[in-house]
Order: sequence, then C-alpha cells, then structure tokens
Amino acid sequence: METSALVDSLVLAITHLGSGPGVISLALLYTWWLDPPGGRKLGILLGLSWMLNLTLKEVFALPRPYDVDAGAASQTARATGRGPGFPSGHTQATATFWGFLAWHHGKRWLWAVGAGMVAAVGVSRVWLGVHYPMDIVGGLAVGLIVAAVGVKAPAPRCPALWIAPLAILAVFPAVLAGKSFAEAAGLTVGLVLSPGDHRLPRTRARRLLVAAGGLAVLWGLYLALDPVMERLPALPFGAAGTSGIAADTWGGYLRAALLTLFAFGLWPRWVLGREAEVPGE
Repeated sequence: METSALVDSLVLAITHLGSGPGVISLALLYTWWLDPPGGRKLGILLGLSWMLNLTLKEVFALPRPYDVDAGAASQTARATGRGPGFPSGHTQATATFWGFLAWHHGKRWLWAVGAGMVAAVGVSRVWLGVHYPMDIVGGLAVGLIVAAVGVKAPAPRCPALWIAPLAILAVFPAVLAGKSFAEAAGLTVGLVLSPGDHRLPRTRARRLLVAAGGLAVLWGLYLALDPVMERLPALPFGAAGTSGIAADTWGGYLRAALLTLFAFGLWPRWVLGREAEVPGE
C-alpha cells in the first residue's frame, strides 16, 4: 500500500510538469535566463495552444475514462483533468513547449529530452485514469503542429506599454467562452504585451534572484488573489439565459493578463535592466 501511494505521488509529480503552472514556470526560466524574445514567442504559443485545446475539447466532446467508469481515477487525479478528454491538454502543452525549443535551437539532445518529457507526461495521464491513449496521441499531434507553425511564424511586435489597458480590454469578450478559455486568453494577451527586452543574467546570483524571486512573487500573488476574486461581483451581462459572467471568470482573465505581463516582461526588466537592442527586432 505504501509503495502504491509512493508511485501515485511520483506519477502526479510527473503529470504536473505538463500542467499550466508547470509549463509556464519552465517557460519563465527559459525567458529569464536564456532567450527573452524567444521565451516571449514560446509563451504566446503556449497561450494559443491552450485556447486551441479547449476549443477542440468542446468540438469533440469525448468522455474521460472516469466518465465511463467512476472508479478509473481518484479524486486527486480527477482534479488534474476537467472537461472533455480529447485531446490531452497536458500532453499538448508539453509537446508545444519542447517541440518549439527543439525546432528553435535545432539540437538533437533537445528532441531527446522533449520526447522523454512528452512520453512521461502522456503515460502519467493514462496511469492516473484521466485520459485514453488516443487523447495522448491527439495532444501530441496538435502540440507539435502548433510548435512547428510557431517556429516559422514571426512573433508579434510588442506594443508600447501604455497601450496595455486598451489591449486587455479589447480581448475581454473572451470571458464569454468560460473560465478556462478566459484565463488562456488573458495569458496570451499578457505575453503579447510583454516587452521581452531584458538583459540576460551574467552571474549565478542574478539567475537565482530573478528566478526564485520571480516565481515566488508570481505564484504568491496568484494564490493571494483567490480570496479577492471571491468577493468580486458577477458582471450583469453574458449569454442569454445565464446570470451573467462569474467573478472567477472575468477576474481570472484579468489576473492572468496582468500577472503574465508582470512575470514575462516587467519583473526581469526591473531586476536585470533593459537591453539596448532586442535581437531580431
């Protein structure tokens, strides 16, 4: 029994590497330490991939294993996968992340690491009983397509920061599509607005400062805003037949947009300073 619990804990840890917080944290480290413009582009792709995944789930509307057999997954495992099953979001996000890095840098070892990560996350989703193998294959295919297209496509130019309120407001109608889609849209618009122009850290101390401080502040603020959003009112408009837009939906959109802009753009600029010129811009 203890061995089984240990294995389940290990599998859950692996599966979280493909979750939103897991992939975004890895993208942040890449952006802060190695490639600010490339990291910004990668983050935008992750946001678009997330929105595409949510759309495909609704289009196919295929059940998860625990929808067919209630005993297929534990409550803890179910919490890592909500909504329809196809394609797997964790697998798609992992394939988008590592596929982009491998194509962007053209390194065989990145392909090897990426293949291992996608396989590990995919197997963990099936092991936990939250996806069928076909969901994993679908997530892998869509993630690689997004990564391949994203590597070739130019990154959108970063607008001046003063336009941020207008840009965030322009994408606000995305909240009508629901909480998860609103958060994905907020993540994407926040990244489009991120400057991606900071200097790279040249010392270990600087790398630790920007990484440990940035992750602590980002996820600390994310959690600290939960009780604030619980006190927000629902907006009195929405789709016909509904009571309006829930606070955690429109609040989640704004939280995602602002915290993404802070983490990918403002925090590293404050800590590391700005580059005189961004390569490729």
